[in-house]
Amino acid sequence: MLIFGQAGSVDRGALQYDLSAMQHLCVREGFVVLGVATACLSTALGSMFGSARIMQAIARDRIFPLSFFAHGAAHGDEPRRAIVLSYTVAQAGLLIGGIDAVAPVLTNFFLVTYTLTNLAAALLALCGLPNFRPVWRLYSWQTSLLGAALTAGSMFFLNPLFALLTLALALAPPSPPPPPPP
Repeated sequence: MLIFGQAGSVDRGALQYDLSAMQHLCVREGFVVLGVATACLSTALGSMFGSARIMQAIARDRIFPLSFFAHGAAHGDEPRRAIVLSYTVAQAGLLIGGIDAVAPVLTNFFLVTYTLTNLAAALLALCGLPNFRPVWRLYSWQTSLLGAALTAGSMFFLNPLFALLTLALALAPPSPPPPPPP
């Protein structure tokens, strides 16, 4: 509804070039700033804590040699070590100098996530595993493979160097499995 309301009440030039158009339409401009700040804070905290839990799970499964991050807090198993690392990485990104410097890296990591998800779906369908039953009626392994190719192509279209570095990091061989207990 918001989009249709703005499209019907704001001229095209303002929608395209005025980054504060929504503030000008609001009764109190501070509400828009407060809403954007709250949404950004919520997203940042969710990403930081979510990535820490994922890192803890990866460390526990020994997919990568991150055993230091496998242990959680004594009470509640919170991944405190991984949270500290996530916070440090986020602060390092801020110290780079701005969102424009960090955006290409983040974009490529999101795109490689979509690429690998589509590739995994295609491979699961091609293997014919009985527990892989997609419910989307238009699904086929070709659509997953096409999605993987298009998102990988988007990475190379946006920045070939970052795309190569991201794929090299994402496709690095995992660490060897631990030896069986005696």
